[in-house]
Amino acid sequence: MQLLYPLGTGSKWGDNELRYSLRSAHRHTPVTNVVVVGHRPHWLQCTHVPAVDLSSDKVGNVLHKLRTALRSGLLHEEFVLMNDDFLFRQKMASVPVLVRGSLADRLRTMPGNSYYKPLHERALIELRAMGMAEPMDFGVHAPMPLRRTEVERTLRTFAHLPHYPFRTMHGNLHGLRGELVADPKMYVWRTPEPAPFLSYDDGMAGDPAFRAWVRKELPTPSPWEA
Repeated sequence: MQLLYPLGTGSKWGDNELRYSLRSAHRHTPVTNVVVVGHRPHWLQCTHVPAVDLSSDKVGNVLHKLRTALRSGLLHEEFVLMNDDFLFRQKMASVPVLVRGSLADRLRTMPGNSYYKPLHERALIELRAMGMAEPMDFGVHAPMPLRRTEVERTLRTFAHLPHYPFRTMHGNLHGLRGELVADPKMYVWRTPEPAPFLSYDDGMAGDPAFRAWVRKELPTPSPWEA
């Protein structure tokens, strides 16, 4: 299994998000290869593809790093797209495709001032114009398995858009069928229930109780730490 992490420089925790994500992957999955594109923490020992953020637009920056990783020729045909704040919490031989439900339903619950709402509104228009009456929302805060050739097609298909929710556009374009789940992202720390994945925001990353929990949960360094 190959993992791809697009990584920026905005860590509020000295890049420990990536450190513990890698520990969780090493503990729970058969990962053998890691590629980080973008920023490189000083302790990281894995394949690294340099890429500089083009602007303050984080969605656009992730798309840029994904293109850069593809051009590097280092990606396997099958790989898993990660964020540094994703934790694996259960043993798994492969990563499932996950979906949150309909994109239209997601839009109805998004705050009007959300940075992401216009992106998802445009995505819904684009996908319906392509003949998809009820596009699904693949924007789950969890690892997503991908095929390199399909990612290349997604990036070509939506090249006219400056930025867009990649996971949702990709999943609908290729007709992926995912397991319906509640999003595993947490914003306020509490001891989590058993689940395959956990994701968290910057506020929770700064919580001493969460940091103590994750250090206790994942004390063993991964092969990708100096």
